[in-house]
Amino acid sequence: MYVILPIVVVLFAAVAAVLAVAARRRRRDAEIKQEQLAAARAALAETRSHLDQIVANAPISVSLRDREGRYRIANDLLLTWMQRSSDEVIGKSIDELYSVELATEIRTNDRMIIEAARPVSEERKMSHPDGKTRHIMGTSFPAVDAAGRVVGVGTIGLDVTEWKAAERRLEEAQRMEALGQLTGGIAHDFNNLLTVVRGSLELLAEGRCDADTAQRRIAMAMKAADRGAELTQNLLSFAKRQRLLPEAVPVAEIVVHLRDLLDRTLREDIALEIDVAADIPEITIDSARLETALVNLSINAQEAMPSGGTLTIRSWLDAKRSDICISLGDTGVGMRREMLDHVYEPFFTTKGEGQGKGLGLSMVRGFVEQSGGVVEIDSEPGRGTTVLLRLPVKIPALRTAQIVGDSNAPPLNILLVEDEEGVRDLTVELLNSMGHTVVAAASGTEAMETYESHRPRPDLLISDLVLPGGISGRKIVQSLRAADPRLPAVVMSGYADTVIRQEGALPRDVVFLRKPFSRAQLAAAVNRAYFGEEQPRSLTA
Repeated sequence: MYVILPIVVVLFAAVAAVLAVAARRRRRDAEIKQEQLAAARAALAETRSHLDQIVANAPISVSLRDREGRYRIANDLLLTWMQRSSDEVIGKSIDELYSVELATEIRTNDRMIIEAARPVSEERKMSHPDGKTRHIMGTSFPAVDAAGRVVGVGTIGLDVTEWKAAERRLEEAQRMEALGQLTGGIAHDFNNLLTVVRGSLELLAEGRCDADTAQRRIAMAMKAADRGAELTQNLLSFAKRQRLLPEAVPVAEIVVHLRDLLDRTLREDIALEIDVAADIPEITIDSARLETALVNLSINAQEAMPSGGTLTIRSWLDAKRSDICISLGDTGVGMRREMLDHVYEPFFTTKGEGQGKGLGLSMVRGFVEQSGGVVEIDSEPGRGTTVLLRLPVKIPALRTAQIVGDSNAPPLNILLVEDEEGVRDLTVELLNSMGHTVVAAASGTEAMETYESHRPRPDLLISDLVLPGGISGRKIVQSLRAADPRLPAVVMSGYADTVIRQEGALPRDVVFLRKPFSRAQLAAAVNRAYFGEEQPRSLTA
């Protein structure tokens, strides 16, 4: 027994030592865990601080609203746009911050995002309290908590106003680059046409022609004048200084205009082949920009054929995909795959320095995509390049009918408003030759005074669209129709873009007559305005 007791004492001492070591280890482990937890909390706090700084100073607007529409996050840029402090926004609902209309729109969008549980991206123009209207590219997304429940809506927005302005400047630069290549050929053609007109008139003035020769010279001069008018319309349309109003445009018609432009633009060693299917429906599109795109693609194709070749332009209807296809194929040098990966980038060009800006395909794709279409390119070195434009078939808008033929309207009292004396006198003579009585005015103000003082009141108004003094042809139509709602009207112009863009399209029942016009076209415009689309109009109605 006396031997066992010391052994027991030693065992208890060993156990106690082990327990003490274990206790110290647990305390150390606990201290380490506390240190790690404190470090993790500090790191988390630092990360949160960094994220807060990033969000606060980000060059994009950032916000988070809960399901009740109360703001939980609003960064500095958004607060600047809203012209409010953080205290004025955080915790406040959209009903407290916005108009009823805007709050309703935001609530509807938030509800849609929450129900769909997926992000939504859009571009829109927005007016902010700081007085600026911005073009915002934004994305809204459902915000979720740790359990995966949707607790609100987050939104980020990028101000792309300057980008859009730069895009417009690039587009204008591209258009002017192509326009510069057109002017030489256009000027050459105009000089030829003017030579025909002037020479014919001189021969007629000198009386050196017999009756048959005189008629032939007159026909030649008229044909040259018509050709000059066509060239002017093509050039103005290409430069986008002439707006034909939103209308349904036949692709074949655009290609015909394109042929005229390309005949004066492409080198003589470039053969042009055009194949347009007969069953292509009309499409509603900006015809001037489409023509610009096709001309620039044609110029690119020419530059890809330095030793000559063939440019083939085809158009057809892909009924399966409901697309109208326009392809431009060249027999040029082609492009490598690595080049194809960059062709849409602004300023990317395979030309030498000073030979181009590299804007063509970038602008073409931008326009086509804005029109709801796509651009596809197929190219291989030595086998040429084909650019395919796919444009969606759309419901055609109302298309202005061609003004042809002669008038069968009865003798009318017509008020004519035209500031250019030569055009005014000629138009009066043409109308008089049709049996109409004309009272002429040189400005909008004079037209108003004439309408009030002259009897009988006019049966028809014919007015130039662009007039001095601030009263346009459109305003004259509006003013006179306030007194006579059924007054037929013809508005004429050779350069209509400025006023149309500023004041909007003309009423649908107003006939638009493009200058220069022939006697037959003027007569048909009178006829169409007076009789309307269906029933003849009574003089006493």
